[in-house]
Amino acid sequence: MKQEVSVLHVCSGFSDQRIYNELISNLAVLGVEQTVYIPVRSSDRIGKNRNESLQNVKYVYSFVLRPFHRVLFRLKVITIYNDLIKKINVEKINKVHAHFLFSDGAVALKLKKAKGIPYIVAVRNTDINIFYKYMVHLRKIGIEILKEADKIIFITPSYQHLLLKNYVPECIHDQLIKKMHIIPNGVESFWLHNPPKNKSPMKGNLKILYVGDFSRNKNLLLLINCIDKLNKEGLKCNLTLIGGRGNGEKEVIKKLNNSHSTYVKIISHVNDREMLRKLYEAHDIFVMVSLKETFGVVYLEAMSQGLPIIYTKGQGIDGYFENGKVGYSVNPKDIYDIVDKIIKVTSQIEKMADEAINQSHKFNWNSISQYYFTLYQIEKTNS
Repeated sequence: MKQEVSVLHVCSGFSDQRIYNELISNLAVLGVEQTVYIPVRSSDRIGKNRNESLQNVKYVYSFVLRPFHRVLFRLKVITIYNDLIKKINVEKINKVHAHFLFSDGAVALKLKKAKGIPYIVAVRNTDINIFYKYMVHLRKIGIEILKEADKIIFITPSYQHLLLKNYVPECIHDQLIKKMHIIPNGVESFWLHNPPKNKSPMKGNLKILYVGDFSRNKNLLLLINCIDKLNKEGLKCNLTLIGGRGNGEKEVIKKLNNSHSTYVKIISHVNDREMLRKLYEAHDIFVMVSLKETFGVVYLEAMSQGLPIIYTKGQGIDGYFENGKVGYSVNPKDIYDIVDKIIKVTSQIEKMADEAINQSHKFNWNSISQYYFTLYQIEKTNS
């Protein structure tokens, strides 16, 4: 007989992105009792992204992290664990959901060893591209977290491939693969419920859009060079960059000032979703060729408004779509590849636009939360 599901989310990134509370809000509708433990590095992160309307969700923000915890990983885990068991009655918890392999998974592993509570763990960008890649001394604990997990969640199939190929001994591949699941992030219902109203075939200059921060990882200098090249080769196009902030912002502005570009404009971060929706709708193609990307929900927002997408090969959403279906994956360091794929999109833009809208509806939080709920239930009834 199925028992009531009571989940403890350990989520160190909760205050930084709304996607985690999208999942939690939808799980609440399904009747899941949830406690969300959020360790933060500054007091101004307390209370961020919580949904006050949920009746069966308890949020526990805790300002326990200090700068030295960035380099003293094991001390960080002990600090979080000791704080968590003081503030939460874990005896009522029957499942832990660790949202990052290292930062949260190590705490979940400690809870399992001490209290016998099973856990599922997600593998994200920082786990692959920072912890596994550079923190070699922590790889052993990473393997232990994976082996002890009931389920392993990947937001994108590309990270499953990278983990197995580069960081997990082949002798345990079969053991881990049996409990691996690919579950994407979802897109907010606003985007799916508000399809483009006035979408028209491409007219005049090709209008290319980017939405996000201006960090060096987002590769905007190369994107601007692509636009330069396209215009010089005769495909007249404009680029709109929406966002700002980040360690590459000054470089982007300096480049535009030096080049006196007449076909690139910057719009500051847009908080109003309807205004942002109209900006999506007014463009033809969405291009984000980040060097590294966990998922990239903005791709889905753009697709929902009928924009084909150019995205990074081996990162983010690569693997969810057949290449050429809603856009193309590219080598983010190859200007010729990016230019070529943008040109290819223009030759089939109307067909791709329709397909992009259709495909975006597969990423709804209702279905995704139901998938997680099923995983919780399976593990509950098998225990």
